[in-house]
Amino acid sequence: MRVALWRPAHFVREARLSAAWRSVRRGMQWAAALLAIAAAGPAAAMMARSCDDARVFSQSPVNVLLLPYTYTGTQEQMARPLSEAAGRLGLLMEHDSLIEMTKFETIGVVNLVRTPGSRPCESDRIWDALAGPQRDSSAGLRRGAAAVMMWGRIYEEGTTLYVQTYLRFGRAEVSERVERTVTTSSGSATFAAQLPSQVVTLPPRRITRDDIAAINREFMRLAVVRDGPSEYARIVDRLPDLGTPEASMRPFGYAVTEVRGDWVKVLPLEGGQPGWIRARADASTWPLRDRLPELYFLDAVVAYAHLRVAQEASGFPKPASASRLINYARQSLGRYRESTKEASPAADALGHALLGTMLMLAASDRPRLEEAQVEFDQSVRLVPYNAEARNLANVAGVQRCCSGPARSNAAAGAMMSSLLDAVSVDPANANALGNLAAFHRLLDGWPDGVAAIGAAEVERQRTALKQLPTLR
Repeated sequence: MRVALWRPAHFVREARLSAAWRSVRRGMQWAAALLAIAAAGPAAAMMARSCDDARVFSQSPVNVLLLPYTYTGTQEQMARPLSEAAGRLGLLMEHDSLIEMTKFETIGVVNLVRTPGSRPCESDRIWDALAGPQRDSSAGLRRGAAAVMMWGRIYEEGTTLYVQTYLRFGRAEVSERVERTVTTSSGSATFAAQLPSQVVTLPPRRITRDDIAAINREFMRLAVVRDGPSEYARIVDRLPDLGTPEASMRPFGYAVTEVRGDWVKVLPLEGGQPGWIRARADASTWPLRDRLPELYFLDAVVAYAHLRVAQEASGFPKPASASRLINYARQSLGRYRESTKEASPAADALGHALLGTMLMLAASDRPRLEEAQVEFDQSVRLVPYNAEARNLANVAGVQRCCSGPARSNAAAGAMMSSLLDAVSVDPANANALGNLAAFHRLLDGWPDGVAAIGAAEVERQRTALKQLPTLR
């Protein structure tokens, strides 16, 4: 399934896109098809592919990779509706993204499925092929582009069913490192940190047999194209049943030309019939995001990735403004937390770190930097053993306390203690050690700061730092 999704402002391109795609024969290679999409200038694009033939939209700054949810059980259990529901869940998530991801304006969404005879959709293998240093140049990310991958499993413990989601994100050949330089009248020093994690296990959600039935029911309702935006409109086409392993996945592509509530109007790009697709599960009977609030966490990570690519990479379409991306992340994380109540400290800490980093990267005034500090402090509270969480708090903290004419002598001692805490958590952490050394460089022209900390203590630390080979 290939989907090209445009903002209303791009509807005028419909004829151009349709003509471009009519020239694409059904058997045309995917690489050439994606080039046709890129030339036409879509805001976003969607496709479904076999895990053995994974590919991203190379023109998109961010690609969301939705791997299939799997059911793990005995051979007898695998024959039950649980396995079918696991396979179909990805399509519900993909369709939900048709509505939710439009706010990001430039994005690619790839739904990867296991087709007959293909290997399992192993997350590490897919990531290496599309985003790793040895990725296939014709199928993977361009340098600096980002991928956000989500996958999961449905499993049983006794008589109770659970669905658990995993998430991974990163940029091709670029680390999630943050650097900020603090300048004083006597010189400058650079402080650095990284996110606490780029792979997170989200807390399992208890589901019921009714939920399984709802997944299968909603799939059957959403996997059709109708001739009008109504459940009662005539069905003109059907999408492949991704929950049935023996079913072949025929290519199906469409461009979205109108959004009306939960419905999207589509034009076929490769076979099929034009019509309307319902893009969201029925919120009155089975609200997908209430059952899987992890989709809100996904939205926040996508907003973060857009901001990083926009600020640090060239040659990609520009996304929404930094302020809008920050608001998207804040709202999505708020909704996620309403449903989890800190059930996973590591995930919640990452959420605070993501939002804090966005605020710090976009900071043009002190209030926004103070907002970032609040987020980082929350992250440290949740994962006090994580040195990078502390490093992020220190990068924001040193900008607030120790730069320019507003620097505080009284805060110098507290800042030094915070930097030492990060080193004590992980004495081998290069960022923590580097930040401590950078702070000492600031002290070279700050005699009042040295006095506040204690000259003897400052000298003792400098002697110890000189013994570290990584800082010589």
